Amino acid sequence: MKLKVLAILLLIFSVCFIQITAQEKNKKESAAAVLEKIFKDSGIEVAESKFTELISIDKDTYTFNEQEFLTLGNSLRSTGRVKAAISVLKMTTLLFPQSSNAWFNLGQIYVRNVDREKAIESYKKALELDPEHGMAREEMAWIDFRIDDARLETREIERFEPGVNTGLKGPYLGQKPPGKKPVVFAPGIVSIYGGNENTITFSPDGKEIYFGREGGISICELTEQGWTAPTKTSIKGYEMYISPSTGKMYYTGGGIWEMEKTPDGWSKPRKLVDMGMFATLTQEEILYTTVFSKGAKIGRYMKVNGKYENYEILGDQFNLSTFNAHPCVSPDDSFLVFDSNKSGGRGYTNLYISFRENDGTWSKAVYLGDEINTPGTNNCSSLSPDGKFFFYTSHNDIYWVSAEILKDFRTGKAVIDLSLFQESSDLIPGSCTIFSASFGSTVLYGNNEDYRIPDTYYWAEPSGEKTYGGVFFGFDNFSPQGGINEKGLAFDYNALPEASLEPHPELPAKGDIMRKIYQTCATVEEAIALAKKYNWGSSLRWQVLLADATGDAVVFSAGPDGEIAFTRKPKGDGYLVSTNFNRANPKNTYPGGYPCWRYNKAVEMLDNIEDEENLTVDYFKAILDACHIESAVGNTLYSNVFDLKNGIIYLYHWHQFYETKVLKVADVIAQNTSPIRIKDLFSQETVKKAEDEYERYKDKKKTD
Repeated sequence: MKLKVLAILLLIFSVCFIQITAQEKNKKESAAAVLEKIFKDSGIEVAESKFTELISIDKDTYTFNEQEFLTLGNSLRSTGRVKAAISVLKMTTLLFPQSSNAWFNLGQIYVRNVDREKAIESYKKALELDPEHGMAREEMAWIDFRIDDARLETREIERFEPGVNTGLKGPYLGQKPPGKKPVVFAPGIVSIYGGNENTITFSPDGKEIYFGREGGISICELTEQGWTAPTKTSIKGYEMYISPSTGKMYYTGGGIWEMEKTPDGWSKPRKLVDMGMFATLTQEEILYTTVFSKGAKIGRYMKVNGKYENYEILGDQFNLSTFNAHPCVSPDDSFLVFDSNKSGGRGYTNLYISFRENDGTWSKAVYLGDEINTPGTNNCSSLSPDGKFFFYTSHNDIYWVSAEILKDFRTGKAVIDLSLFQESSDLIPGSCTIFSASFGSTVLYGNNEDYRIPDTYYWAEPSGEKTYGGVFFGFDNFSPQGGINEKGLAFDYNALPEASLEPHPELPAKGDIMRKIYQTCATVEEAIALAKKYNWGSSLRWQVLLADATGDAVVFSAGPDGEIAFTRKPKGDGYLVSTNFNRANPKNTYPGGYPCWRYNKAVEMLDNIEDEENLTVDYFKAILDACHIESAVGNTLYSNVFDLKNGIIYLYHWHQFYETKVLKVADVIAQNTSPIRIKDLFSQETVKKAEDEYERYKDKKKTD
């Protein structure tokens, strides 16, 4: 009997073994997993070759799962390998050509690669396959802001594997604390290319850092050996905030949730309120958040009998437009920072601040300036536990800056820094002397870039099927201060005090209007026609002088009637000049800005041009030299002359006009030049003179 049972058991075992062996033998391998390893070990070309091989093999050998390919593509993007991500998502659309989601994801990767045309093409394909694809439609509407975010994002890729010890020690990941100029926080660790970071908060002792990345929450921890590299937490939410006084964490996830820190980690979350997004609290546990009532508004909850039950919507000083969100309140309830899509700022959303007055009311919200607000999206601000640093999200990265800058906005120093005028009454923030002239067949454009940030750059944007390429100049935020496109349309800005405009809500918002212009317009006439199609919002803080290869020129500015004014150059031979008073409304200027000696000097010299032989690059250089500024509070950082007909740039570093660098617009665009320091083009002698002068003026400012 025992032998019979044993025989039966052996038979069953044999059958099971054969079945398991057959299953193992027939088990398909994931094509996405195979390619993931090849991308990591061997690169894009080898992976693409392997993909071609895999799809030619019998499909019974490998599985081709759409979600696995999408996950791989987005994983590569989130670690900064954008070109590899594009490769994977192109494979996905090849495998699943009828999937709207595959095309949508490809569009998002193209945005991250700053390829506007291919992004739009992919989004249109997604909508063609699924007309109800709301996210594709939304991203199409926001494409210019998304491109700005991607264009200005850090290019630092992840430096450490998740969770490993970085060896970095000291507060704030051992990073050098910033002054009053915002910088990217922990590039290559917290802020990485493709990571899409947003929102940051700290434990009260500063030994834990939480931040948002790719829809999840990541953490860095300070150990005896140093800071750990970011790892994802299991917290099922986003937009987290840790109270510096209680140590409790609050996060968004279908309302506002609260957790307490215990010896075993975070407690089980409990829901505080149903209505709310992004919470911050005062020491008295007043909860400020975003509420939704005919748009997004800033609201607050008062704690009554231990509960948050009813919210109130704050006043008009906080709710400036249709979207007002992400309040950051100081622990003592003395000021509140938030973001809004109110028109008139540089970005799609911009940061504003309001202060408590002595009578307990809130002041009118103040725009946090162009140093903090950049093109794209600026939002999700927070304070460090010690109150020394201000953090916020800008173009997919987390930035930090000394919180002292916020105090300046209460006194008005940050809006108009009056110390700038103590030594040099002609120096206006972002001064700039800009002019264009034509005579016969010669058309030239000149600019002095006057400011106090010594690091300057030039870079190129490539042309597309429906967009013009161009060469641009500016600072290390890579927002063009001026430039020229391949058709010879040039532009540059003058800073002005804020001037009111009459909004036109019946028209689409202007967004980054100059980007639209230089990408799609070849002439001044085309630029004016395009500008008239948009709502310029309720205010403007600059004017811009545009000129084209035909000899036409115009200044866009806020007119005295509240409409956009177009101050034109006379037809035919002649010139147009702009400095730091509004050409359409001279009363709109900074103290000492009108009358302007730089404007008068440029006009005087341009009046001396009697024929085409007088209109030369050398003469334009002489005008720039005569109008340049130098002092302890600002200098002419670079100058340029554009030959608009021939597409040639003559460049000068730090008002050292004895050395000229000549660039051809077409060549720079063809090379698709990434940002290059202007000083790197010049001789050591020129750079040394500029640096010596800069240090000399710095020392002079310290002693004054």
